[in-house]
Amino acid sequence: MYLKISNNVVSFFWPPRSVIHFNRHLSRMNNYSTSNNIATGKDCGEERWLSYHSQHFIPITSSQRGVLTLAAGAVAISRPKQSDNVATLGDASSGLALPGIRARMLSHPEGGRILSDKPRLTSDVLDLDKLIDYPANSLGRCYATFMRENGISADSRAPVCFVEDPQLAYVLQRYREMHDFNHCLLAMRTNMMGEVTVKWFEAIQTGLPVCVSAAILGPLRLTRRGKRRLVTRNLPWVVRTAYRASLTLNVYWEERLSQDIDELRRELNITLLTGYNIPLGKTS
Repeated sequence: MYLKISNNVVSFFWPPRSVIHFNRHLSRMNNYSTSNNIATGKDCGEERWLSYHSQHFIPITSSQRGVLTLAAGAVAISRPKQSDNVATLGDASSGLALPGIRARMLSHPEGGRILSDKPRLTSDVLDLDKLIDYPANSLGRCYATFMRENGISADSRAPVCFVEDPQLAYVLQRYREMHDFNHCLLAMRTNMMGEVTVKWFEAIQTGLPVCVSAAILGPLRLTRRGKRRLVTRNLPWVVRTAYRASLTLNVYWEERLSQDIDELRRELNITLLTGYNIPLGKTS
């Protein structure tokens, strides 16, 4: 096996005559926002999602998937802020977890409607200029405040490229696009402590390998003091909360934007960590 990682381009030979140049994949990821309007909003429907998936899907063999998982994982660990590598790791490693997540969504009334409607959480639906004027402490206002303060766009999430089944690919896409709502629900910042805490929550709720690996390896980047705080304060709380809470993938976020976020937390059985959270959308 020959593996090369250079300038965010991953190339490998496995077996020797089989070559995949992932610059094609990364080029798609860098330019996907221009075609993201193919399947956006609540009314995207099955046909639009299938069209979107077919445009971005890249077929690979099982052996290539294994090497890609290792390669993307290595780059994601060394360069965690490069979201394209993290997304590739998620694509390549999530196959076994996705059917179980989809089954849990199908068994839930709201989750089942999400899978039927296949809405996309993009700026077409999540207009920050409008959401910032929502009532104080509403989910929409909290989300807009969080996104603006951290300079994040709803269109920044990469498309799923290496999941062949379009139904399972949608589940992973939905998880990827709702990640920032989990930050809002848990009132966690986007610093390393906040990201690791949210990943623990998502790892327990979904079992996705990309979440599990981030939850386990992420703390290595914390200071000694940060590790101590994570183990003694954040972990006991987030593990307990993740097991008690309802699956947040079953929340139809587009329909909950006007809802008071504290009311939604009570509905989902989520309690905040005392002394470590961010006030969002509290002022009128």
